[in-house]
Amino acid sequence: DFDKALQIDPESADVYMNRGQVKLLVDRFDESVDDLNKACSLRPDFALAHVQKLYTDFLHAQGTNNQESIKSAVEGFDGAVNKFPDCVEAYALYAKVLQERFELEKADQMYQKGIDLNPQNGNLIIHRALLKLQQNGDVEHTVKEINRAIEIDDKNEFAYETLATLELQRDNLEAAIPNFEKAIPLVNTELEMAHLYGLKASAIAKLAARKKLAEIPSGMQDLGLD
Repeated sequence: DFDKALQIDPESADVYMNRGQVKLLVDRFDESVDDLNKACSLRPDFALAHVQKLYTDFLHAQGTNNQESIKSAVEGFDGAVNKFPDCVEAYALYAKVLQERFELEKADQMYQKGIDLNPQNGNLIIHRALLKLQQNGDVEHTVKEINRAIEIDDKNEFAYETLATLELQRDNLEAAIPNFEKAIPLVNTELEMAHLYGLKASAIAKLAARKKLAEIPSGMQDLGLD
C-alpha cells in the first residue's frame, strides 16, 4: 500500500500524488491537499500533481462556498495550462472547473486543446460531448461522439455508463440495458457495480411492464393502473 511504498522511498512524489488522489475520492480533502502539496514540493515540475492539487483546492472551496479560494484556484489553472502546455490533465481539469462555473465556451476550448494533444483520449471526447449537450440539447450528436469514443477504446466503462444513462433518460430501455451490461464488468468498485446493477434492474422491470401492458387489449390498458 501507499504507507509501505513511502517506507521504501519516502521522497516519492508519485506515491504522494496517488495517495492524494485516493483520499480525494473518499472526501478526505485536507489529507489529500497535504499529500498533493508534498508531491509538488518534492517535484516542482510535476504537472499532474500540480493540477490535481488545484482541482482539489477548487472542490474544497466550492464545497465551503469560499469565493476567494475559488477565484484563486481558477487563476491557478490559468497559470497551469501556460506552465504545463503538454499536460492533457491540466486542460481536462480546467475544463471541468469552467463547466462547473458555467463558462461553457471556455470549457469547450480547454476540452478541445486536451483532445488536440491526445486524440485517443475517449473520456475527453465524452466530456466535450456532454458539454455540447448542456449547451444545445443535441442528444443525437452526443450519442454519436460517445460511440466514437467506444471505437477508440471498447473497454471504456464511462462511455457505456454515459450512453446507458442517456438512453434511459430518453426512455429507450432496449438500448440502455445492453450498455449497462457492458459497463458493469468494467467498473472499479463494488459500489459502482451495485449502482449500475440497480439501474439495469429498474430498466428491465420497466421494459417487462411495458411489454405486458402492450399485450392488454386496446381500450383496457388504462383500467386499474392509476
